[in-house]
Amino acid sequence: MQPLDKTLRNQLERIVKDARDIAEAAAEATLEQLGVREINPYSHLNESDRDLRRHLRVHGRQLGDHRKPNGEQATDCLKDTVLN
Repeated sequence: MQPLDKTLRNQLERIVKDARDIAEAAAEATLEQLGVREINPYSHLNESDRDLRRHLRVHGRQLGDHRKPNGEQATDCLKDTVLN
């Protein structure tokens, strides 16, 4: 198998980087929509979304996301896990 031409490699690299940026934004938007960082669940969430939110918060803490004294929780480790 022949290696890709340099221009094609560069194009592939740009596309992969763009795809990663899109995936990161989608993960962030989903965590925001579910209110994973928030103290209390959003009122518009149904029971299955609330269960998912609880599961994500627990999993995030297991991964190393810290909960602040006021109840808010970081989502950095959770996002990294979703993307890797």
